[in-house]
Amino acid sequence: MSSSKNDKIDKRSLEYSTNRTISTKFSKQSNIKRTLVEEMRYRILFESSCDAIFVMFENRFVDCNPATLKMFNCEREQIVGETPAKFSPKFQLDGRESSEKAEEKMSEAILGKSQTFEWQHQSLDGLVFDAEVRLNSMIIGGKVHLLATVRDISKRKHAEKTMEVYRKQTVLQNSSLKLVNQFASNIKSEQKPEIIAENSVEILASITKSDLVSVYFLDEEEQSIDLIVSNNPQRNKIYKNIPLAGSTSGIAIRKNKIQICEDIAKSKKLNAGVAKILLDIGICSLAVAPLYYQDKIYGTLNVSYKHHHSFSEMEKETIIVVANTLAQALSNSKKIQEFEYLAHHDSLTKLPNRLSYHREFLKKTKSKKFCGGLLLFDLNGFKEVNDTLGHHVGDVLLKQIGSRLSCLYSEQSVMICRLGGDEFILLFDHVVNLNKITSEAEILLSRLKEPFEVDSIKLEIDASIGIALYPKDGKDSHEMLRSADVAMYEAKVNRKGIAIYDVNKDQNSIARLSLMTELSNAIDCNAPGFDELVLHFQPKIIVKSNVVSGFESLVRWQHPRHGLLYPDAFIPLAEMSEVIHPLTEKIFILAIEQQKIWFDLGESYSIAINLSARNLSTDRFVKFLQRYVQDNKIETTLVEFEVTETAIMQDVEMATKLLQNISELGFKISIDDFGTGYSSLSHLRRMPINSLKIDREFVNELHQNEQDSIIISSIIGLAHNLKLTVIAEGVESELHRELLKKLGCDQIQGYGVCRPNVWSEIQAWLNVQNSS
Repeated sequence: MSSSKNDKIDKRSLEYSTNRTISTKFSKQSNIKRTLVEEMRYRILFESSCDAIFVMFENRFVDCNPATLKMFNCEREQIVGETPAKFSPKFQLDGRESSEKAEEKMSEAILGKSQTFEWQHQSLDGLVFDAEVRLNSMIIGGKVHLLATVRDISKRKHAEKTMEVYRKQTVLQNSSLKLVNQFASNIKSEQKPEIIAENSVEILASITKSDLVSVYFLDEEEQSIDLIVSNNPQRNKIYKNIPLAGSTSGIAIRKNKIQICEDIAKSKKLNAGVAKILLDIGICSLAVAPLYYQDKIYGTLNVSYKHHHSFSEMEKETIIVVANTLAQALSNSKKIQEFEYLAHHDSLTKLPNRLSYHREFLKKTKSKKFCGGLLLFDLNGFKEVNDTLGHHVGDVLLKQIGSRLSCLYSEQSVMICRLGGDEFILLFDHVVNLNKITSEAEILLSRLKEPFEVDSIKLEIDASIGIALYPKDGKDSHEMLRSADVAMYEAKVNRKGIAIYDVNKDQNSIARLSLMTELSNAIDCNAPGFDELVLHFQPKIIVKSNVVSGFESLVRWQHPRHGLLYPDAFIPLAEMSEVIHPLTEKIFILAIEQQKIWFDLGESYSIAINLSARNLSTDRFVKFLQRYVQDNKIETTLVEFEVTETAIMQDVEMATKLLQNISELGFKISIDDFGTGYSSLSHLRRMPINSLKIDREFVNELHQNEQDSIIISSIIGLAHNLKLTVIAEGVESELHRELLKKLGCDQIQGYGVCRPNVWSEIQAWLNVQNSS
C-alpha cells in the first residue's frame, strides 16, 4: 500500500475513531483500543474489496472505496456529498423513476431490513451498466448510516441476454422444442421402459408428422431387435427377433450414429434384401437413431415416411435429442428398477428385507381381521462357522437357509425375510391360536437341523426361535419384532430352542429404564473431565489423492460401571424416548468443539454426525441448529449430517422438509447405508442430498461377488449423474480400495483405512500417514 493511501486510511480511521470516542467518552480505555482495532480491520476490508462500497448518511454519500472510483470512472470528490440519483439513469428497467425506487430501498434498509436487488447504475461519463446492490444499515458515531455494496454484473447480464436471444431464435426455428422438453420432463421419473418408449413415439410422431415412428429394443445377446412400440398398433406384435445384420438399425448401432435413407430404393447403404422388405411395406424414407447412453446400447428409434422425404438438419437434431433423452431415461429406469429391488430385498439371500417386513406388516394390519404370528430366529454358533470356516462358507450357508425356507413355505401365505446377519423372520397370516404357530416353529426348527452341505463340508446347525402373536404381543411391526426378539433371547439363554413371548418375563424393561436414566444424567453432565460421552473418529479418504477429507464422529459412552459402551448398547434405548434429542444435540456440540481444535491447528477437516430417525420426526433438532448457528461462528459447509435410508422412509414428507431446513443453514446431507432400505428413488431427486454412502454389505464381498461390483457401479453411476459424492463404507483391504478406485468411487472409510478412535490416537495415525 502506497504512503498516500496509508495517509488516507489513517485520516479516515481517525475521523471514525474520533466520532466513536465522543459517543462513548465514558468507556474504558480497553474498549477504545478494541474499537480502534475493529475500525482498522473494517477499513482494510473496505479498501481492499473488489466490489464498490459506499457509505451513506441522510441519502448522501460520505465515503467510498477505491473500487468505487474505478467502477464509476470518477474521483472521490465527485462522489462524496452527492445523492444516489447522480449515479443512476432517470428510470430503471421496470419503468419506475430511479430516485423514487432508491428512496424506497434505502428506507427499508434504514429500518434494519437488509436489501439485495439488481439495479442500473450510471458512471460519471454516462455509461449505464447492470449491478447487484446490497444495502445494510450500520451505526457510525452513534448515527445510522447505510452501507451499499455494488457489484458490476454487466457481463453476466450480457451473457443472459445473449442466451435469451438464442433461446428465442431456437423456439422460432423449431416450435417442437417445447414438446421435446415436455417429453423429457414426463419421462424423468417414469420407471416402465414401455411407457417411456410410448411417450417418445407419441412426441416424435407429433413433431415430425411422419407416417411411422417405432422403438426397437435390443435383445440380451445383442444379435436382434424387437419392435416394442410404434404409432401403428397392428405392427407391434409382428416384428420380433429382427436380425441386426444388414439392417439400418444394425448400421446405426454399429456406428453409434444416426442413419438417414432419404430414398431407400436408391440407397447403397442398405442390404438389398432389407431394402426390398422396407419398400414392400411401403417405407420409402427412413431415419434410425441408436439408443446409446454411457456405453450401453438399448435399441433404436426409427422415423419412417411412405414417400420420399428430405430430413432437415433441425429434424435430424430433434430425432437425435429425443433418442438421447430416451436412452438416458431407459438407463435410469433400469437403475431405478435395480435399486427398487435392492431396497426391498437382501442382497445375499434375495429374500425380502427388514423394510419389506415393516411395510407388509403395516399393509396387513389395515385389515381389522388380521391375526398374525411372527417367528424370529437366529443360528446358534454361526459366529464359530464364520471364524472357523470363513465368511464365504457362512454366506453360502445363509443362502442355502434362504432357499430351504422358500421351498418349505412355497405353497403357504408366509412372508420370509432376512433382517441381517443370521437373523430371519417368518410372518404367518390367520394364526388363530398359539398351538398352530408353535407347531410351525417346531417344523421350522426340525428342518433347520437337517444338514447343509457347503464346499463338500456337511454342516449341522441349531437355531433359537422366538414367537410373538399379533395383536396380543405388539400393536405394530416394531413392537412385534421386539417381543419376538425377547422371546428368542429367552430360548437362546435357556437352550429351549423355542420360546413364546411372555410379558411377565420381559426383564429387559427394568434394566432399560435404569440405563436410560443414567444416559440422561450423562448427557446433562458438562463438568470438564467428567463427561462420560466421548467421540471417536474415523477418517474418510479421497480415493484419487489418498488425502483425508474429514472424519465421521461416533459416540461412545464411558459408563462408570459397564466400561466403554458402543452405540448399539444405548442408542436404541435413546430412540425409544425423547432422550435421543438432547443426545444428538450433545454429540453435535462435541463434534463442533473438536472441529474448532482442527481449525486452530490449520486443518479444515469436515465432520460427519449421524442423525436418528427420531430426529426427523420433529423439528426440534432443526430449531436447535438454527439457534446454534445464530449464536456461534460455525463453518456449516464443513459439517455433514448422515441419515439412513430407513430413517427417511418412516415419514418421507417430514424428513424431506427437515433435511431441506438443515441444508438451507449450509450443512451437508449424506444418505448412509445406501442400497439397503430406500423404497422409492423418486424421493431422492427432491431431497437436498450431497453424498451417498454405499453400505458395507456390498463392499465386503466386492472382490468375490460380481453382482456386488455391478450394484456398486450402478450406485456410483446414478450418484454421479445426480452430482453426488460417493463414499464406500467397510473398506477392509487394499484390494477393496483398488477395486473401488476403478469403479469411480470418490471416498472410502473402514477398518482397512483406520479404525475409529479417540482424537489423540487418530492424530498419531495422521502423523504416520504424513511421514510416509
